[in-house]
Amino acid sequence: TEILLMKAVSHYALTEEAQTRKCFIDMLKIDRHLELDSEKVSPKIVSLFKEVKNDFLQTIPEEQKITDTRQVNSDPASNELILSKMQDQKNSIVRSFLFPGWGQIYTGNTTKGIIISSAAVLNLGAMIYFIVDANAKQKKYLNATSADIINSSYNSYNRSYITRNVLISSMILIYAYAQVDFLVLGGNGPPEIKLGLGENSSNPGGSGIAFNLKMSL
Repeated sequence: TEILLMKAVSHYALTEEAQTRKCFIDMLKIDRHLELDSEKVSPKIVSLFKEVKNDFLQTIPEEQKITDTRQVNSDPASNELILSKMQDQKNSIVRSFLFPGWGQIYTGNTTKGIIISSAAVLNLGAMIYFIVDANAKQKKYLNATSADIINSSYNSYNRSYITRNVLISSMILIYAYAQVDFLVLGGNGPPEIKLGLGENSSNPGGSGIAFNLKMSL
């Protein structure tokens, strides 16, 4: 590891970051618990090593660690594979944060990813519609002059306003579920998602729209 560290420092000095990362991976193959002393090594190099180590430990679980140190430097392709896995992992995390379900699709959980993405798209479309609808009905309500129009305009605006808020909340829940499923649960197994719009049963004799969302892990 000392020799590999010297090699890594040399590559870093030559601004060859890819080669530096490969040296760090070789060091971690020998000792996955290795730490660098910031008093002896540049803090920038220590920071890069910690980044590589964190990705390495997530990409290569304990049970898959390489124990035959004689082969550590004999297979350059393994380093390329590990670096590729690290990059794929980062790409999948970025995709998951950008849109619910995209991370699952990218990592091969296609069925679950499509279900989550479809739910998000439908919810997002409905949410945008009711945001625009609520704004339009609010203006109509504020501009109303007669009592009858004021009451009807308010009821119409109130239904749209409540539905809009429910859809915003459900979109947040879908997004949060997608992140927890991907980052914590690993995205295994298809979820059960049920969406529905119906009459507001909590308000007997009154008017309103109920939006139902059911998701099971």
